[in-house]
Amino acid sequence: MEKNSDTVTKWAMTYGLYLGIFHIIFIIFLYLRGNIFDSKSYGYIAWAFVMGIIWIGVVKYRDKVNKGYLTYGQGVGLGVLISVFGSIFAAATFFILMKLDLSLSSQRIALMQEEAMKNGIPDEIIDKMEPMYTMLSKPAVVALFELVNKIFMGTVFSLIVAAIVKRKPESGFYEAVKDIE
Repeated sequence: MEKNSDTVTKWAMTYGLYLGIFHIIFIIFLYLRGNIFDSKSYGYIAWAFVMGIIWIGVVKYRDKVNKGYLTYGQGVGLGVLISVFGSIFAAATFFILMKLDLSLSSQRIALMQEEAMKNGIPDEIIDKMEPMYTMLSKPAVVALFELVNKIFMGTVFSLIVAAIVKRKPESGFYEAVKDIE
């Protein structure tokens, strides 16, 4: 049992590293574009890559380590672990970038205020929300939100992937019955 747990953890760490490298490259790409917090146009592409990395990690584990079999729970667990390890890299990248480029906090505040205006919130209320916007734009808070968001989405993708790639071993009963017929 312990050996299998170690294998799952190492497998998740390996594919979590791949996912983390993707997150780092993607976040730096958005940063170089000029708005790290507004990734709507690239969001679907990024989530497709995340789902793809989780898919590849779970399928390869099933086929190479688990003798071609995988329960739904094993698939979900592995996918969530992959997303946890990958999300740590994303959160760390956000934290470091925001510590290095202090203008990112004000950029985030401006984006939140703009979003509030689009939603029809009066200027007086937006002004009163300034302390909250400031708190939500601190590097540690942004990193924490990114960590939670990416783990949540990774969990959703893991539920989908595990449902599709699960494979139960055939029981010996059916093989024995085939021999009798």
